[in-house]
Amino acid sequence: MADEDAPLSSYSDPIYDRLDALSRQVRKQWWLVVLAVIIIALAAIAVRLWLHREPAALGGAIAARASDEQDPAKREAAWIELADGAGHDIGFRAAANIELSQILLDRGDAIKARDRAKQAEGFARDAKDDDLQLAAGLSHAAALLDSGDANAALDLYEKASRGAGAKHPARKLAGDLGAAVCLEKLGKPDEAMARLEPLTTRTERGAEQLVQLATAMYWRLKRAAEKPTASQAPAAAPAAPTASDQQPTASGGQQPAASGQQPAASPAPVAGQPATAPAVK
Repeated sequence: MADEDAPLSSYSDPIYDRLDALSRQVRKQWWLVVLAVIIIALAAIAVRLWLHREPAALGGAIAARASDEQDPAKREAAWIELADGAGHDIGFRAAANIELSQILLDRGDAIKARDRAKQAEGFARDAKDDDLQLAAGLSHAAALLDSGDANAALDLYEKASRGAGAKHPARKLAGDLGAAVCLEKLGKPDEAMARLEPLTTRTERGAEQLVQLATAMYWRLKRAAEKPTASQAPAAAPAAPTASDQQPTASGGQQPAASGQQPAASPAPVAGQPATAPAVK
């Protein structure tokens, strides 16, 4: 009878010898391996059942699946499943509605985006989660702004900015930036610049993109404000000389009288404007 402890091969190598010893142990105690596989399978089944019974755990699992999904259609379907599932945790339902509101805004459907944002506000209030309430309010404001109601959007952005305070600096920054956008839409660029200027020096971690947007918008409005206005238009071009201002030439023609005045030069083009004004049609 063959010795089970004897090496399976005459080849000698440290790694191979360890693997060979392990395989002999598995052959001797195969029932332990089978038992381990059974225990792992039962544990997986138990975890799955627990997830289906625990709303928060199931909501977290669906949210993680939606966040990791690369297919936009499947991602949206997962968020809808979470947002509309009556048995899911209300905090996760609020977050899912916020995500869906943003998806709808990107698609250009401001009305449905507003409805999703309003649902998110209700769930966030029930969950008593301050950050979710701020995020839902900002989503609602963005939907109102996209639908053309800048005044109502301004009120919500102002509310979010006040509610965020120092506890939620990124949300406050988003509220201030949104308020500035609304002020520009309402024809108040000076107030928008005043709102944006403090944002250009903010250094909150995680809000770098918002700071960049605020800075770009501030300088765009500032450059626009520094351009010449109608009251600063250049002087009119000199009128054509009259007969009294001309004298005969040797060939019998007329030439301008030799005066000490020369026609005014055309104004230099302003940086950022065309050299000639467009024709009025």
